[in-house]
Amino acid sequence: MGGGAGSRVPCRADAQCARRCGRGRAGKKLIRRPERRLQFRIAWRLGLPHPDHLLAGLTSRQLSEIYAFARVEPMDQPLQDMLAQLTNVLAQVHGNSTTAEDFLLVQQRRPPEVEATLRTQQLLEVFQVASERNASQ
Repeated sequence: MGGGAGSRVPCRADAQCARRCGRGRAGKKLIRRPERRLQFRIAWRLGLPHPDHLLAGLTSRQLSEIYAFARVEPMDQPLQDMLAQLTNVLAQVHGNSTTAEDFLLVQQRRPPEVEATLRTQQLLEVFQVASERNASQ
């Protein structure tokens, strides 16, 4: 069962060499390459088994346009919005007063001015409570 020239079963040394040489590490490449992950998502949504089938029908310009679109509007945003709306309806049916924004998986970032105003209000409330506690002692 060795790794001779005619053997189809690789020997242990071949497996160790494969690990040292980096073969079989495609998962790490995918982690470092968001463009390739996007290609997989699009291909699977179109029913294609592999992104190479998708890329065969696209020009470089079209592919660049897809990447630019994905940066501006992530592909999963419509799905996230739909799930948030459905969850909100269920919450309201059960008597909760919520909005769809409460159920977004990725919250929209507020403008820095709004964020600063909210932080200022929170600090004022904290100091007000502390002041009232100190006055009552």
